[in-house]
Amino acid sequence: MAGGINLETLFLHSAGGRPPLRATSSATVFVNLLDLNDNDPTFQNLPFVAEIAEGLPAGSSVFQVVAIDLDEGPNGQVTYRMQVGMPRMDFLINSTNGLITSTTELDRERIAEYYLRVVASDAGVPSKSSTSTLTVKVLDVNDESPTFFPAVYNVSLPEDVARDFKVVRLNCTDADVGLNAELSYFITGGNQDGKFSVGFRDGVVRTVVSLDRETVASYTLILEAIDNGPTGNRRTGTATVYVTVLDVNDNRPIFLQSSYESQCLETSRLKGLCRDAQDTRGYLRRELSLNQKLGKES
Repeated sequence: MAGGINLETLFLHSAGGRPPLRATSSATVFVNLLDLNDNDPTFQNLPFVAEIAEGLPAGSSVFQVVAIDLDEGPNGQVTYRMQVGMPRMDFLINSTNGLITSTTELDRERIAEYYLRVVASDAGVPSKSSTSTLTVKVLDVNDESPTFFPAVYNVSLPEDVARDFKVVRLNCTDADVGLNAELSYFITGGNQDGKFSVGFRDGVVRTVVSLDRETVASYTLILEAIDNGPTGNRRTGTATVYVTVLDVNDNRPIFLQSSYESQCLETSRLKGLCRDAQDTRGYLRRELSLNQKLGKES
């Protein structure tokens, strides 16, 4: 490092005179030391972890790197750069002031964390440099909607299933993290008679009471998943569950008339019409065979 150094006082005296004189004189000498490039640039705030929200426009400030060099002149003049290689293309560093900015809109779902190798170099000959790491964490914003896989479910159930029967477990994900990915489930359509429920957190659709095919033969349930993002910025996804209620033999046959009257020959067959109240088997024919002659029993 260059600078002035006081080497105290230089004393002179005469020794060759006749007679010798006891006389002295003094002067001050300053020695300037010329700087050599013997100091590396030193980072003042690296390594460090910086955070930036996803979705900000290109050109957003991320972090300002600071490095100093104790040398003077060009030997102490520091410039900055980032080592070549991905993902540095998403960022740019100002070579003079060390300000790092984004060059694109960051997407946490694409890359959640960057490791940037920053190089600080002086202008000496030969140049000295130092390298350190800036970690950039991309913070999540609620920009992803819940997605059902699949979006349509087809289920068949016998009408006599028990109460609290597990109909289907919904599969839904949200690419966000934290509260933004925490899902709640609701039935928003097709459940007018309240036969079904869905777990608020687990997404399991269950029966509330037994079903009755003769009353309702099928249901089209609309399920909705809502994330727990900020109020006013919550996102939803929907799925459809088609439920077909299968018949079981739970109704006895009923004759459409209480009595039937007909005339026929003794060798004819008499047919009566009987209906199984509301089963899918519909009308049942019952044939009565008359093998009886007049005045005689068969």
